[in-house]
Amino acid sequence: MESQKTMLFGGLSNDEVEKKRLVCGFNETKIKKKSVFLRIGKWLISPISLMLILTAIISFAIGKDFDGWFITFLLFLNMTISIWQERKADKAIEKLSEHLLVSVRVLRMGFG
Repeated sequence: MESQKTMLFGGLSNDEVEKKRLVCGFNETKIKKKSVFLRIGKWLISPISLMLILTAIISFAIGKDFDGWFITFLLFLNMTISIWQERKADKAIEKLSEHLLVSVRVLRMGFG
């Protein structure tokens, strides 16, 4: 029974591992960092931002320049705070991932 288990669950041979690495790469995760411009663009198309932009445009169109500039100021203030908070969160995740140790036990050619 044990030899049957080894045949069924014998793991990959070294050659099979190398072939899979060539096709799939190493088994690792990569954190993709978004550029500041991509974050700003994503933030600007959010519903709240679009509403503020539309309100500012309407304010300027009807001659309420102070209101338009005030809404524009609030829009940029909100965007700055959001980007700052995201950067803080990204740095926290980066620090946590530095301390994260992942270990895996594999079965190769019948040995584990």
